Amino acid sequence: AVVSTQSTGYIVDLGTNGADGKRKTTLTLKGIDDAKFAESYTCGFKYPETEKYTDTIQVHVRVATVDQAKQYVHTNANFKITCDFVGKEKPSAVKWSRKASGSTDATPITSEVTDFGLELLKDNTQAILTKSKPASADDGEYTCAFEFTESPAVKGSAKTDIVVALLQLPQHALSPIN
Repeated sequence: AVVSTQSTGYIVDLGTNGADGKRKTTLTLKGIDDAKFAESYTCGFKYPETEKYTDTIQVHVRVATVDQAKQYVHTNANFKITCDFVGKEKPSAVKWSRKASGSTDATPITSEVTDFGLELLKDNTQAILTKSKPASADDGEYTCAFEFTESPAVKGSAKTDIVVALLQLPQHALSPIN
């Protein structure tokens, strides 16, 4: 029989001994997108004698959120995406990318791309991407990914869709009024 302990935040499956003599115990964290779970966890086994075995892991919770899941903007209007990092760590950098509508590949957005504005604020926990006078070619999925010097393979990222609508004025609106 599997014995477990649980609370509103976790379940500990105390496990059973395997045929190889090893015991497997599982810690399951609920709602891992909550930064409060970013801690060190230690699992310990103590046997009737004086033997004690422990192992410790560090759990990183890196969550990013965007201010809007989808934005509709007109040409010649600006758009702004705000991406916030939620966690106990301080990001070292942020990278933006855009996947064009209908494409499978994302293109990095860098400071060399002059028609985008990039800002990193609040101790690197807030990233803002702006675009002046977008065109229909700017449609797509934009992703911000916060990066870290410690455990760099684990990123906090968020995505938003930008739909740029072409605003076409009626022909008579372009003519002088008599």
